[in-house]
Amino acid sequence: MRDYKFTQENIETIASLNARIRKEELRIREHLFILRAQLDDLVSRNLIDDFNIDFDLLVFTDNEVINQKHNIEEGDPIYKSVTLTEGQFEWDDMFFENWNEYQFDKSHPLTSLNFCYTMHDIVFHSRHLDWDDIVAISDIWLEMKVDYQFLLDKDYVAEIRRGRERSP
Repeated sequence: MRDYKFTQENIETIASLNARIRKEELRIREHLFILRAQLDDLVSRNLIDDFNIDFDLLVFTDNEVINQKHNIEEGDPIYKSVTLTEGQFEWDDMFFENWNEYQFDKSHPLTSLNFCYTMHDIVFHSRHLDWDDIVAISDIWLEMKVDYQFLLDKDYVAEIRRGRERSP
């Protein structure tokens, strides 16, 4: 991705994509706090024993050439990631951090952009996507999934929860 020739249009496309992703991250964060309170209430009332909240990131393009390059059909993601965690949405220091690794390279055309974590994941963790792929992104799905857990050994769950409470 080093030799890519950024145009002003490409930079604006990347900045716009990052802003749109960030808007969705803000929606997820707000919903996560509400959902967590509801799930904690279900646990406190013994309606469920525990829960997990997981996140998936799926990236799509409607660009036929790029889909062919990645050997996928239109409608299938060109990138999938499960690196998003509750912490990236819950903890202010992680959520509001600038995740753009180019911020330290003042000669890079994207140095001034403040990347949200999802954009960071796409740019710096998707080893097979290049800038042509990224500027051709047509949709991104950020999925938040809940696993409701009903367990036989309640003492085991209580022990796990006590461990969480001791963790910083």
